[in-house]
Amino acid sequence: MVTDNGDGTLSATSSMLMTADDRGNALNEDVGDRVAKFKNTFDVNSVYAGPVAHKYYDDKTETATWRAATRSPTASFRSKGYPVGENAKSAPMPGGATGGVLTVGNVGNSVNYQQVEFTRDHVGHTYTYMLEEVIPAEANADNGYTYQGMTYDPVKYQVEFVVTAQEVEGVSTVHVAKTYYKVVDGVPEQNPTPRPR
Repeated sequence: MVTDNGDGTLSATSSMLMTADDRGNALNEDVGDRVAKFKNTFDVNSVYAGPVAHKYYDDKTETATWRAATRSPTASFRSKGYPVGENAKSAPMPGGATGGVLTVGNVGNSVNYQQVEFTRDHVGHTYTYMLEEVIPAEANADNGYTYQGMTYDPVKYQVEFVVTAQEVEGVSTVHVAKTYYKVVDGVPEQNPTPRPR
């Protein structure tokens, strides 16, 4: 911030926000005037991975020009992710999960489900997680999922995490491949859904 000292001189101060930690978990932490540090690490025995999701909010009370200028939600929404399928009980979950469910909010368009660690113990397994918006009980199919003027999105997605060991420069390395499926009437579609951008 630049301040006019009133004597013909200016003074400046700076501050910085850390918006994500080393695992990609959303933060909004003031780090003052410290130096930004980026640390790269590589571990052949584990990898961190998590689903990517986006929330699009269409405010019909504003003008079309305004909506075109910003697709970022000004309202906050909650989403949840939880393991399903045959490996649900052994599926790794982030530290913020409660009762096997991780509930998160959006920051603009981004929905950060956090990342979890997949290790050699997970190699050879597929872990499936369901992602969905937290919808108030008052918003249901009978009223078009609308409550207090807000229409919620009942769509669900499954994300499969296939954990393998792959050779990287001659070294066996833990690798995770993610595939997204839209769930229609409780059944995942056969064709994968393009990864959210």
